[in-house]
Amino acid sequence: MGKQVMKGIHKFRQIEVVPGGASYGFGSYNTLGRTYFVNNITGSSTAGGTTWDTAMDQPQTAITASEVYRQD
Repeated sequence: MGKQVMKGIHKFRQIEVVPGGASYGFGSYNTLGRTYFVNNITGSSTAGGTTWDTAMDQPQTAITASEVYRQD
């Protein structure tokens, strides 16, 4: 399975989907952003997503959290 990259989402400069179900966001050099971790196997829709131990379950959950974070 090749890598899939989606671009154009504010805090998620790049979302990389990797074989095994893990995906992670890479911020640019802007330190004001936040990185959310996603694991569709062990993640949770109610997790904070700021570490691998608290990974979210879906990229859309992380994108929604990013939008909420941007509005704060």
